[in-house]
Amino acid sequence: MNHPMKIIPIDRVIDKFLGEFDVLQRELFSNPFFHDQLSLSKSISRLPKINVKEEKDKFIVEAAIPGLKKEDVELIIEDNDLIIKHNKKGITEADSKEFLLREVSYRSFERRIPFHEKIKESEIKARLIDGILKIEIPKEASEVKKIGKIEIE
Repeated sequence: MNHPMKIIPIDRVIDKFLGEFDVLQRELFSNPFFHDQLSLSKSISRLPKINVKEEKDKFIVEAAIPGLKKEDVELIIEDNDLIIKHNKKGITEADSKEFLLREVSYRSFERRIPFHEKIKESEIKARLIDGILKIEIPKEASEVKKIGKIEIE
């Protein structure tokens, strides 16, 4: 038995879709689980953006940290990882009273960058210019492996 295809005007289809989308959006944003996930994604977005380049004899790391001074940032080497760290300074009541609107804030962060080759910790150089932290990390010289011939028995 053939059923004729029912033609529905496109504006009704779109209206129905948008109505269902609104319901889904309300449910999503009222659900505590998703609220926690959205908060996590916001905290991840606060991490400084970085570039890591590898050259023959060194790694170069650049981190965008606008508004911070070198005294505000701590660099640590731990287990062949570079850690870039900033601890937020508290805002006093007096500081808050000076603003009509305050949207800019600096939050604590810690960014860990692992390296797959051994690095020379004592020769690392870092400088902060115009909000860009540039860190040069020399590689340890690796032993040159000799090629040997293996006899087959």
